[in-house]
Amino acid sequence: MHPISLENIISLIRRWKRVFLLTTLGAVMLSLAFSLPWMIPPRYRSTVVMYPTSTSSLSSSMLSDLQWSEEDLLEFGEREEANQLKQILVSEPIRDHLIVRYRLFEHYQIDTTDAHPLTRLWKEYERNVEVRINEYGAVELTVYDTDAQLAADMANKMAQLLDSVTHQMQQGRALGAEHVALTAYEDQQRYIHLLEDSLSRIMARGVHDYESQAQVIYEELAIQLGRGNVRAAQALEDKLQGLGRDGGAYIALQEELKLEKERLSILKSKWEKAGMDSRQDLPQKFIVNDAYRAERKAYPMQLAIIAGSGISSFMFTLLVLIALQRFEHIAGRIRNQEKV
Repeated sequence: MHPISLENIISLIRRWKRVFLLTTLGAVMLSLAFSLPWMIPPRYRSTVVMYPTSTSSLSSSMLSDLQWSEEDLLEFGEREEANQLKQILVSEPIRDHLIVRYRLFEHYQIDTTDAHPLTRLWKEYERNVEVRINEYGAVELTVYDTDAQLAADMANKMAQLLDSVTHQMQQGRALGAEHVALTAYEDQQRYIHLLEDSLSRIMARGVHDYESQAQVIYEELAIQLGRGNVRAAQALEDKLQGLGRDGGAYIALQEELKLEKERLSILKSKWEKAGMDSRQDLPQKFIVNDAYRAERKAYPMQLAIIAGSGISSFMFTLLVLIALQRFEHIAGRIRNQEKV
């Protein structure tokens, strides 16, 4: 049995050139016919390219350390933010909105009387919508459709819906946080008012500045004792005793008021941040390219189909003829052995 060589293959092609020509030409003609629009409807592609933002919280950027932080608002997001963006783009709220807005049941020709029309619709939608993160970290949202304008409209609408869907998800949490922060702030205000009322009652009994008052009384007491004025000294000692009874409470209340007012300031800041977050509607992405109406179809690639069919037919014919040649060679050897 002779090994297959380039010479043998060329010889085989020359010998059976008509067969090769007929099979290859037939495959080309068939692939041409089946790739025409009436057999495979052409599909057009439109793509939106976007980068995620680094932060979606306005308060974190504007109120952090009571200073502006504009670079946080303008900075592109990392891989994690891009994955979050991708997940929202393929989410149910966006999909359902597009189904209703563009009447995709009718457009995809889904029979609603079938057993599982929604399943068929979702599969067709997933086949036509593709979201991926490219090598530069940008999110590419691509929509395929037989209608070039509809593909562009759907892609741009999805990018637009991204902000509103994200805002809706964040707003519920932000409103809850704002309510909790406001309740805590109001409770703290009431507690401070109670402390201030207690301090006012002590001050009404003559304690206004314990340390200064005590120092003045001690100095006057020393003067009166030095003069031998017993009656005046006794009166001053009585004042000291009264001041001593309320002085401890006065100092404790003052210290507590100072700490509680600092806490009130922190709670107010948190309430303001939560309120800002609940009312914000910042874009969640930076658009690099909007989708536009494609002028040329993306699928099917007719030239590639025809070339692929022709080459495949040629190679298949070659393999069949090589196999037949081998078979004839083996059968001839068997016949020769039988004659011997």
